[in-house]
Amino acid sequence: MENSMPKALEGVKVVDSATFIAGPLGAKILGDLGADVIHVENRFAGGDASRTAGSPFIDGVASFLQTLNAGKKCICINTKDPRGIQLYYDLLKDADVYIDNRPVGVSEKLGLGYDKLKEINPGLIVIRVTGFGMTDSKYRDWAAFDPIFEGLAGFMAVNGEPGTPPVKAGIAIADCSGGVWIASAALSAYIYKLKTGKGQLIDYSLTDGLLALMENNVAAYSFSGVAPGKVGNRHPNVGPLNTFKCLDGSIFLAVGVPSQAMALADLIGHPELKEDERYSTNNLRAANADWIEGFISEWLKDRSVTEAIDALTSAGIPAGPIYNMQDVFEDPYFWDRGMLVKVQHPTIGEIIIPGTPLGHFSETPAVVDKACGLLGAENAEIFKGRLGLSDELFEQYMDEKVI
Repeated sequence: MENSMPKALEGVKVVDSATFIAGPLGAKILGDLGADVIHVENRFAGGDASRTAGSPFIDGVASFLQTLNAGKKCICINTKDPRGIQLYYDLLKDADVYIDNRPVGVSEKLGLGYDKLKEINPGLIVIRVTGFGMTDSKYRDWAAFDPIFEGLAGFMAVNGEPGTPPVKAGIAIADCSGGVWIASAALSAYIYKLKTGKGQLIDYSLTDGLLALMENNVAAYSFSGVAPGKVGNRHPNVGPLNTFKCLDGSIFLAVGVPSQAMALADLIGHPELKEDERYSTNNLRAANADWIEGFISEWLKDRSVTEAIDALTSAGIPAGPIYNMQDVFEDPYFWDRGMLVKVQHPTIGEIIIPGTPLGHFSETPAVVDKACGLLGAENAEIFKGRLGLSDELFEQYMDEKVI
């Protein structure tokens, strides 16, 4: 998507050495907002994990790589070679943000810990992304992926239908939401840097980030002493709220305020519900969901998805279809909003990748307009053009697997 408007983060330099998923996504968000993002990979480990684990593939190009790294400049550095570590120092000496998701202690052993980097660049914002944070805890050194964070933060205990085993989210929810937290942290620290000239270390835990998103669960337990459980597609305190079958598919109906509940009673031909105490408040409607949903299901059974949604939304009642990704691609809304974007990849041609929800600023909209390229695609641009390596030294470093 072409866009000549100013970029909010134009001139901000971000170095991203993180892999799969939260760190790269956080860096990508900054890039969408105009930051110059360099993605550092290890050629001899196959590059970012999303290059090999991000199925499906087209001619060896992984879809997940584009989701996490579109728009970045890709370079390679071998951290097992001291010359590679020096290249890191050269790269970071004038950077604004550095995102690193190595396990606790690894970066320090490499000479890339915060104390060393602060000496090189006191204004550098270093974001360390780990599963459980860098502070001393029994979890700190655990290896983990998203479902482990979901289990520990209480997410699995409330996800799924009542009486069923724990179930993870359909996406890596701690990682994906973590990308947003990471970008927010970077922006906050950058504003502080603009005021003071000081960088800082940000210790971000994916488990912490997910717990912070657990809606009312923390406060609910604090207030009641009862751990929230699974309610499936319903809500413990609001209703009616659930999926419902129509003639040709299903919809989601979500009544959240009294006026909507009253409108629903009229629409489905049961105005007497408005006088029934069981229908009088959100909590009571949630507690009597089986009874209320019977009336709704009866009304919907002879209507198509389109008919039902048109009637409900015209009455001011929140309702919508339940899409799969094919449905998303076929709905003009997502194209019109710029959430599906066509970009050119250097080897496989035109591909469609996610756009950005930050693309509708009146002055500085975010933009997604470039695919993630090949491993080391910008080596020459960065190492020769930015860091000043001679042609001879660049070729030597390539031959000797420094880059």
